[in-house]
Amino acid sequence: MRCSEFRLLKDESREEYEALCRVWLEEYDDGTAVCRELVEQLANDHWLMKRADQRVQQVEEAIEESGIDAADWTEEQHRRLALMHRYRNTAKRDFERSRRALEQRRGARLREAHGEEKLVAWREDRDEKIAAREAKAGAREARSGGRDGSQGQERQPSAQMPWMQVKNTSGRGLVASNLLSSYGERTILR
Repeated sequence: MRCSEFRLLKDESREEYEALCRVWLEEYDDGTAVCRELVEQLANDHWLMKRADQRVQQVEEAIEESGIDAADWTEEQHRRLALMHRYRNTAKRDFERSRRALEQRRGARLREAHGEEKLVAWREDRDEKIAAREAKAGAREARSGGRDGSQGQERQPSAQMPWMQVKNTSGRGLVASNLLSSYGERTILR
């Protein structure tokens, strides 16, 4: 599906959508038809993820406007919100899958064309860009005060991250094992 062929809803702006497509094309397009298709799919998935985020927010606002305390929500209100969250999570997974496919393609092409040195330089540049984006997002969230009210609180690995298992290993301190890691990585916590 081409960026220009993507169907927008009545309340969505074609100009905003095309600007989003241009951003992703500038970031990833290497001039090949395959890459362009992957980039267009990524832009479409990004738009659908943004749309799903807006729908979740709209449902939450509608429930809030009803004046009912969250503990007293009806089964239908819970079901509606859960459905919107599922749509958002599906859209996010699709976006991440498309982004990973492009990153893998870019990495393979870099290895082919420029060897391992260029790949290392690209990864460092990418990591710097990601760190800058995360710092910017962190500053934005700090200004907004955080959505969940947990600003300034430390997270407990086992409570906030269910994929982490924390255990004591014979007096050497706590060890957090990443259960998702296929490499069995462990971190000593003091």
